[in-house]
Amino acid sequence: MIPALRLTRVSGPDRLAIVSVEPSSVGPDLWLVRVARGAKVGALSLGTAYGPYPTATVQARVEDVLAALEA
Repeated sequence: MIPALRLTRVSGPDRLAIVSVEPSSVGPDLWLVRVARGAKVGALSLGTAYGPYPTATVQARVEDVLAALEA
């Protein structure tokens, strides 16, 4: 599907964010968009799951999450 994306910034409490997509247990062809944030890889303390989304719209939802993280 969509490979996991690692986003970094040089300052702030959440310097690392990882956005990934995984199959949903709700049904076939449904996906969850997961976001983990924190100061470093071993300290990812904030996590959120969005979805489930159908296969046709999951790429657009990932782009929405990325835009929100950039803002």
